[in-house]
Amino acid sequence: MYILLDDIKKPEIKRLYKDGFEPFYYLETSSANYQAIIKLSDNRLCKEIQAFISKQLSKIYFADKNSSDTGHFFRLAGFTNRKYKYLKNGVFPFVKLYIGKNKTCSKGQEYIDRIIKGVENCLIELPVSPAEITTLPAIKAGKKAAVSNCMAYIEKVYSSGNSDDISSLDFKAAFYGIRKGFTQDEIKAAMLKLSPDIQGRKKGHIDDYLLRTIKNASLK
Repeated sequence: MYILLDDIKKPEIKRLYKDGFEPFYYLETSSANYQAIIKLSDNRLCKEIQAFISKQLSKIYFADKNSSDTGHFFRLAGFTNRKYKYLKNGVFPFVKLYIGKNKTCSKGQEYIDRIIKGVENCLIELPVSPAEITTLPAIKAGKKAAVSNCMAYIEKVYSSGNSDDISSLDFKAAFYGIRKGFTQDEIKAAMLKLSPDIQGRKKGHIDDYLLRTIKNASLK
């Protein structure tokens, strides 16, 4: 998994090394402006988590947040940056390559694990569109989707869980409901009825909370 930090300054490059996010390599794209390419992990992650991490690191290291999407292109060393604002004396600046760590950074996997744990415990809400929220992943081949008894199944999940951490219990109910093959509407209805004091805990945004919890559970 790679992250691009675009339009950052040299002091932020030094901070990346200090913080354990050593760039795989970095580029000087114009005078005193850099792109840092960071390899966080050897594993692939879902695009929602990758996008969240990219925006978080862009904020921390004062990079361009508008260039933090997962489809943003890196510049190529040896070519010129053709933005006219960098044109000087009729010449565009060449993109210069600097070798970085050339492998996975020190703190990458630790940081990813912390983000995933936050998502699982519903402490972090991933930015998703309403269209994405309504779509759950397909059930694995060979598993017949259960179309009934969702309420009874979810009730068992709640009764066997730790009532001291209700948000984690909600995530667990959504997670196992998805794996059992129940639909989003079935899981949502069951959680609405069975989640302890949900009317008081999530007053004013119950529907959004349930949809995001189900969506986050589907990403695991």
